[in-house]
Amino acid sequence: MEKKPIEIARSFSTKVNLGNYENVDIFCSAKTEADKKDFVKVSQELYDLCRSEVEKDKFSLQSSRAPKGGGLFGEEKKNKSVRAAEIKENNFEANDHLQSDLEDIPEGITDFGQ
Repeated sequence: MEKKPIEIARSFSTKVNLGNYENVDIFCSAKTEADKKDFVKVSQELYDLCRSEVEKDKFSLQSSRAPKGGGLFGEEKKNKSVRAAEIKENNFEANDHLQSDLEDIPEGITDFGQ
């Protein structure tokens, strides 16, 4: 009798309060197939991968929105084009981290997303 691999899917999500009644949900999911004997190990690896990706996005988002000083609420509001450029730059930094993590993904993972 042939042993069939089982599909394992894990996900991680969190909410971030940006202030002014603005919240963001950050989510990552990953799935793969593995032998039943490897279920616990592979499941934990997928969970760790998802949690790591969500935490990076959360850090990047919070860094880009942190007050820069001056006054009770930080720096005065910036114009939208300057703010968009800062967010884009932070996304590039997060993508550099993602690329290095992709090299560490356990072999056999066939699908993951955010």
